[in-house]
Amino acid sequence: MTDSSPKVKLPRNFVRQGQQVPVDIYAKNGVLLLKKGHYVLTDAQRDRLGRMGHGDSEEVAARLERERLERAAQREKDAQQLRSSANPLQEMAFLQRRAEGVLLHGLAVRDLSASLMDMADNLIALSRRHPDGVLASVFLLPFQDIGSAHSVHVAAILAVLGLRLGLSDEELRPLLGAALSMNLAITGLLNQLATQKEALDLPQQEAMFAHPVLASALLREAGVEDEHWHRLVVQHHERQDGEGYPLGRFPSQHVSLLVKELGVYPPGSFVRLASNEVAVVTHRGDKTNQPRVAALRKLDGPPYVDPLPRDTRQSAYQVLEPAPAAASAIKPTYLYRLWYKP
Repeated sequence: MTDSSPKVKLPRNFVRQGQQVPVDIYAKNGVLLLKKGHYVLTDAQRDRLGRMGHGDSEEVAARLERERLERAAQREKDAQQLRSSANPLQEMAFLQRRAEGVLLHGLAVRDLSASLMDMADNLIALSRRHPDGVLASVFLLPFQDIGSAHSVHVAAILAVLGLRLGLSDEELRPLLGAALSMNLAITGLLNQLATQKEALDLPQQEAMFAHPVLASALLREAGVEDEHWHRLVVQHHERQDGEGYPLGRFPSQHVSLLVKELGVYPPGSFVRLASNEVAVVTHRGDKTNQPRVAALRKLDGPPYVDPLPRDTRQSAYQVLEPAPAAASAIKPTYLYRLWYKP
């Protein structure tokens, strides 16, 4: 069967494995390859349709416009949900859940590139308003999916550091995009390894070694063209001593800035005070070893009804050492309100 109406080459990532094709797909000569509504069953079928596929120009344009409007509506819905919360930890929890859905499904996510950029923009905006709350979320937010949570944690810290360096939003976007997508090829594997007691088998070792390059390839398939983004993804396991992979080189890092910016005791971590109290760090202080804290309990007593602010610049309340989260004897969600800003 052929069709003589005007045709256009199908855009990148228009055809997805395991999903119905949204339009009739034709070869360049007009021969019908796959009817609208049929499923793409294999990688090979997807690749073949991606190379050869054409569709009715008006129908493809209408489909793309409908998807654009749907994405815009979803972005506005997400933004409204974020704006409705004045609590940065709740906002970060929402972003973490969204990242889980995006990173676990990879190329199956329609317009993966736009989804990653939306999350990066949300992180930038949130870091400008609540940098200490963003950092605290790394320590306090529970998660089930370690693969996506790790990516969000790295992106969150990068967002705060980038703002300290005076980077513009335009400069920050590829950095955060790279942090969010660096493990795109192995998000599921990281979750598996979190509960695996045995050493990595050979296929797992090969997947780990190849994942920086494979993640870059997946991003290109999704339409990411920013070469700086790709370079960061490919190099994210390089080390200064040359022992990293896959290339055995390392771009210079702002290690001292990391310590200076986060402090010795970052927001969200727990400490023991000279008053023999367990406290949670709420904000960074003027000195790296003098953060702002809220006392939660005496080490030998029950939790306080409300957290009590303590001035760690005073000798009576100076920070002596880190404390395990279990020493607080409370659920982390009880602490979210410490970063609330009406």
